Amino acid sequence: EDNFEVGAWFDVQREGKVSYHEAQITELDFESNVKRMKFHFWKLSSDRDEWVDVGCPRIAPHHSYTPRPLDGYKAPKKKNNSDKNKVSNIDKEKCSDTQSPSDASGILPQKRKIDDLPPSNLAEGTTDELKKTLPFPQSTIDYLNKWVTQHAANPFPTTDEKEVITAATGLSKRQVGDWMARARKKLRKKPDQLNKTPAQDNGEP
Repeated sequence: EDNFEVGAWFDVQREGKVSYHEAQITELDFESNVKRMKFHFWKLSSDRDEWVDVGCPRIAPHHSYTPRPLDGYKAPKKKNNSDKNKVSNIDKEKCSDTQSPSDASGILPQKRKIDDLPPSNLAEGTTDELKKTLPFPQSTIDYLNKWVTQHAANPFPTTDEKEVITAATGLSKRQVGDWMARARKKLRKKPDQLNKTPAQDNGEP
């Protein structure tokens, strides 16, 4: 229980889903017979919040399964009321983008991830390095490989199918689109790749 507090971030596997999703604790219930925590999933509406029991294997340390942000990202800090009057107007403007979960607005802190940054912000060679250091979870790779195998005759997901894939894997539409493009290119060059086992896949199609 010492590791759990309101505002803490974890990687949490949503109920009935394959991959893990970044989530923040918004409420604790340690008074009941079964101790549990309420998680809010990043970029999802609050009606998808879930209660998860303490000790459940669906909970993992933050970024165990999700990509880490680029170097230079600073996690949101809680405001210190004793120093509130010492902050200048300029400092307040700088801090406005990293609100604490305890702010009156109730808005959860938004984190900039790799997919949200424009290509111009990535140094040459960074993308290839990220592919090696930040592979998709094996469960996500298996799901994508299975989809391509089942739709080999026409591996172009529709808008509705992309929605299903993103919901099941936790990936963004851009990630799904890029992965499918690489899969189609590989299938054109090496059709036998469809027989490739998931264990042989390193995260790229």
